[in-house]
Amino acid sequence: MEKKTRRSTPRRLYYGPEKMRAAFMAGAGRSGTEIATVLGGTSSHKVRAMLRKAGLSMTRRGGDDAILQTHLRRRELASLVAEADRRDFDPGDLVAALVRACIEDPVLIDNIIDDAA
Repeated sequence: MEKKTRRSTPRRLYYGPEKMRAAFMAGAGRSGTEIATVLGGTSSHKVRAMLRKAGLSMTRRGGDDAILQTHLRRRELASLVAEADRRDFDPGDLVAALVRACIEDPVLIDNIIDDAA
């Protein structure tokens, strides 16, 4: 009787552009499986290992965090960065805290939108 061997994904080298694309996708919140599908010929485990070896970590690990991108004018971003620096916050964390505060108090959202109009 033949012994069954475990099939694995063939070993492959990741070149600079593939590493950059994987790092960009990981930073955008894509899962290892999504990145592996785009790169082709690899698995999510090998993608995570490649990123870890490059000193990068996945931002999403199956939790309920989501990535939201937004556009700001340069002067708005400069003001945001200045406020974040004044409070010793990361600008992204400051925006997340502000959005969470608005979500917890819907009246605050109404007041902000009414004042902006």
